[in-house]
Amino acid sequence: MSASGHSLRLILLDQSAPGGHAINDLDHMDICLPGSDEGVEAEGLADLGAQASLFEELALETSDRLLAPIESPAGERPVARVQRDHAQPSQQNRAVVDGEAVNPEAKSPAQFVDQHGASMTPVYQPMLATPHPQPFTSEEWWFDLKWDGFRCLTYIDGERVQLRSRNGNDLAHRFPELRSIRASEPVVLDGEIVAMGEDGKPSFFLLGYQPPQLVVFDLLHRDRSLVSIPLEERWDQLNAVELFGPITRSQPTSTEGEALFEVVKASGLEGVVAKRSGSKYLPGRRSPDWRKIVARSQLNAVVGGYLRGTRGSFGSLLLGLYEGDRLLVAGSAGSGLDNRSIAELWPVLQSLERPTSPFAEHADFMGEPVWVEPRLVARIEYREWTPVRRLRAPVFKGIVHDLDPADVTWANEAPDL
Repeated sequence: MSASGHSLRLILLDQSAPGGHAINDLDHMDICLPGSDEGVEAEGLADLGAQASLFEELALETSDRLLAPIESPAGERPVARVQRDHAQPSQQNRAVVDGEAVNPEAKSPAQFVDQHGASMTPVYQPMLATPHPQPFTSEEWWFDLKWDGFRCLTYIDGERVQLRSRNGNDLAHRFPELRSIRASEPVVLDGEIVAMGEDGKPSFFLLGYQPPQLVVFDLLHRDRSLVSIPLEERWDQLNAVELFGPITRSQPTSTEGEALFEVVKASGLEGVVAKRSGSKYLPGRRSPDWRKIVARSQLNAVVGGYLRGTRGSFGSLLLGLYEGDRLLVAGSAGSGLDNRSIAELWPVLQSLERPTSPFAEHADFMGEPVWVEPRLVARIEYREWTPVRRLRAPVFKGIVHDLDPADVTWANEAPDL
């Protein structure tokens, strides 16, 4: 059997059988793969019972992972949906990405098993918050800090720990200290990787320089998928799990959103996230049930060049946002670039140099511009936008490693302009 040029060997296990014996009495099963309207048809696989697991072995790319276990309600013919890490989900797989891969009522949900036979829990995507213009107070909402770090879904099963970014990329190699995190049982956690400064405040800029820790604010999986149960019930289950290592639980507050925002603003923190009481977790969706209220305006911007500095390297970064396939100028940032960040960025920028501007419009910069391939994304803090769509008082906060530059658009980063 092959799909998209890759040979797949699929083995189904009956979870209801002792030890998960392979099923040999075959009937019929459809496997829907991204990029294929017809899917791949596997003949033979009889009644799998209420639960089953799917092995995937890729002959050419062993790093790919399955994103959806088999769904086989009793009495119905099973359908296995397969989603590759680097592929866009097809329509058939949308339900899987949205967190419906596991039957929430099942006592023993299907598990992933990698090519070495090690069990894995289902893979999720993080729920995202919508921007909200001002703080508010309500008895129907909870309020928490907006942590200034890397969003991370953490899969813990004994000593096996996987750290996944919002795009599914592995974060363990960047934050190896977090591999020591443990839990009293297999779980999937949603949280943020943060680094604390000497003042005790989280700082995106310090990631990679200070020891990281994981701040957990939600529980997605514990014996079964929890995404369909209310927020407070997920928190109750999270509190019942013992956590060990460089990990801590977030402590949201009820009703007092405006008071928390004033404390956050006075402390120079990033902002507040409000979560509706009783809300479900919607994997991969930006939902109005979660609202982010920023005290300090931040965005992501594509680096399209730099201005030469007085000491032979560079003094500021030239920034832009995409509008369609056109990279438009958003400004330049020199503040926030210290000796350490300059030393790290300088060889990268040199390797990306190009003779022509990547920007689709002309702009006058205060210095000699050097153009680079638009492959880097920078986190920028700023005061406001000028009437001509330029950042005012931008400050460099760090490089974002988990964003495709093509996704850094005016619509996503500056929707009100």
